[in-house]
Amino acid sequence: MGIEAVASRGNPKLLIVEDDPSFGMIMAAYLDVAGYETTRVMHGREVFGRLERGRYDTILLDLNLPDEDGLAIMRSLRARSDVPIVIVTARHGTDDRLAALEMGADDYLIKPFEPRELVARVRNIIRRYRGADKKKSLFRFAKWELDVDRHALRNGNGQSTALTPAEFDLLLALVKNRGHVMSRAQLIDAIVHTEPPESERAVDVLMSRLRKKIEHDADDPKILLTIRGHGYRLADSERG
Repeated sequence: MGIEAVASRGNPKLLIVEDDPSFGMIMAAYLDVAGYETTRVMHGREVFGRLERGRYDTILLDLNLPDEDGLAIMRSLRARSDVPIVIVTARHGTDDRLAALEMGADDYLIKPFEPRELVARVRNIIRRYRGADKKKSLFRFAKWELDVDRHALRNGNGQSTALTPAEFDLLLALVKNRGHVMSRAQLIDAIVHTEPPESERAVDVLMSRLRKKIEHDADDPKILLTIRGHGYRLADSERG
């Protein structure tokens, strides 16, 4: 099941992913004084465990981590969650900045920077996300309704269709990215929470099963579309 996006009550909670303990402590100190609750981790492998155990209002993500590149973590996060992400890095190249923003980063700060600027940017992002109610829990597409809170798929008559956890997560990833092509690698990131499958073929198998449950004709899909050489996408139209 996908990771919860934004914490809804109390002081905003921030996850700082930074392998430099001194720099992480400085960021945490300024943010704590500003009224945020901060948690610090130093390795990319710790991020998803933290997110499975609790919600965060923003993630501050370094790109240079000892065990995994921050852009790979960014890709996995965006496949699973809408949680706001601020990249905090020493990388100042245009390619890295563009790659992060295209993957869905909400901001990009280059070290060194004024800590008060970080606080101001985090405050603006949280205000924007909370005001826009980004934690949407009900998605409609074609003649279907996907209910995240109840983990249910219903047709136009309100009847539920059973989905496995992997089928639900795959469909949710496509619905959240309506109209955009998602690669098999991105979809694997969305459905896998432990060890990845041996082959991306697992996505094709899940897609075949979903089509049999959703499409009028699974052999001629109109909702779950194959984009040859690239992956899959949900049809743009909300009508089936």
